[in-house]
Amino acid sequence: MPSPKEDKPDNRLTANKWLDGCVHFAAPAAFGGDRQGELTQGFLADMILTDRDLAATDPEGGTRAAF
Repeated sequence: MPSPKEDKPDNRLTANKWLDGCVHFAAPAAFGGDRQGELTQGFLADMILTDRDLAATDPEGGTRAAF
């Protein structure tokens, strides 16, 4: 009999799952994707740099840094 912990799905949002969600949700052609759900490397790099810039200027001490 499995333990109660094993019965529950793992709902933790890892960095890879978060990034995968961004790739599939926020990448229409207007934002640099080749097709809906696909990103070009340039858009991905812009997204990462933007996030780092936000973290560098975040008054909360960089709590928004995702990478």
